Amino acid sequence: IFGGYCSQRPVNQDEYFGDENCFIFSLVPVCRSYRPADPLSFRNFVYFSTRDKPGLGFGGSTPDKCRIWIDPKMTTHSYATDEADNTYCSGPLAQGSTRDNFQITDVEIWVFGDQSLQTQVESNCNQ
Repeated sequence: IFGGYCSQRPVNQDEYFGDENCFIFSLVPVCRSYRPADPLSFRNFVYFSTRDKPGLGFGGSTPDKCRIWIDPKMTTHSYATDEADNTYCSGPLAQGSTRDNFQITDVEIWVFGDQSLQTQVESNCNQ
């Protein structure tokens, strides 16, 4: 079990967003969190788009090289990697994880904010 946290509103664009409060984490087999390594130099915290390169990603140098990537279909091309990236501190996200694809069994998205934010997130996720 692993995931990411974004401290800002989701932005549907073909660019990274977020700030130094974003992080990625692992819960099983060991509970760990990985904060930004150098938040002033590398700012590829979160990527979310339904357009040119659709998907949700955390870290990495481009949307094709994220630490965590969730493809819109969620059954193919989603992956997590332990490979170091310039955004988040390195470390294992899942036992034996590499850049191999995996099958997603569950996804949880929690949003804190007013009703308009919830409507925006639901709209973006249903595209």
